Amino acid sequence: MKTLEQDKTDLQRKEVLFSNGAISKADIDGVRTKVDRAQLSLKSEQTELEALKQQKKRLQEQKQLTLRQREKAIQADKDNADRLASITTEVATAQNGIVKANKEIQDSRLIAPFDGIITDVSSHPGDVVSQGSSVATIVDLSGVKVSIEVESALIQQFTKGKSMTVINEGGEKTAGSVTYVSPLIDAKNGKYKVEITVPHSPEKWQGGMIASVQMPRKLATSTILPLECIGVGEKGRYVLVVENGMIKKRTVEIGQIIDDKIEVLSGVHPGDSVVTSGISFLLEGEKVTPKEG
Repeated sequence: MKTLEQDKTDLQRKEVLFSNGAISKADIDGVRTKVDRAQLSLKSEQTELEALKQQKKRLQEQKQLTLRQREKAIQADKDNADRLASITTEVATAQNGIVKANKEIQDSRLIAPFDGIITDVSSHPGDVVSQGSSVATIVDLSGVKVSIEVESALIQQFTKGKSMTVINEGGEKTAGSVTYVSPLIDAKNGKYKVEITVPHSPEKWQGGMIASVQMPRKLATSTILPLECIGVGEKGRYVLVVENGMIKKRTVEIGQIIDDKIEVLSGVHPGDSVVTSGISFLLEGEKVTPKEG
């Protein structure tokens, strides 16, 4: 296959031949046309080559741009990852701070074991207090405690939860219940401490009031006599009864004392006429006339 340079050389040779009359004009024109076509084809190929070069250049530039964009994206991802790690650390630090602050707040709170009214404050914000120190006084108004001292002979009648009637200084009665019975007797007075709780009512109860307690007693017998009926002799306690108009002394066994009366366990029977007063002035065997009272 001939090249363009070969076609040009062939044209120059044939132009010499044409000028010498060795070939016809048609022959020389055919060669010229062939050269022109070859030149046009070369120019077209050069144009196409230039276009390909430009396209290659653009592709290379685009590739470089893409590489730079990818590098920027990778760097951005790395920066975002670093930032995320930093933010995560900051969040963890903040959460730890919140936990610590909440603990400090919780530790600084004083929670009363019951609802009530603060009547005195001995410490204030900023004060330094030691463990076990009093910072405030709170009064429980849900109930009022009545403290009494009970003799050993009666302590069995007081059990936790037992209902009691409490009377205030004004004579008003309130139902309450036993909430505490001391397991040990007081060595100073020989009595047991008992606490009775009644519902709080500001109209009826105030701290420091004096109250009395009514207690249903369990008696061993139904025989109850005035204290004045009981005398004390060499053989123990006794009563005077009237039999057939004469004074007779009977030894008795006594039980509980109830106000100004006393329980008689034995020695007196239903229907007996018991002397109720002046027993110190009467002698056994003395004649008397009973007086119905």
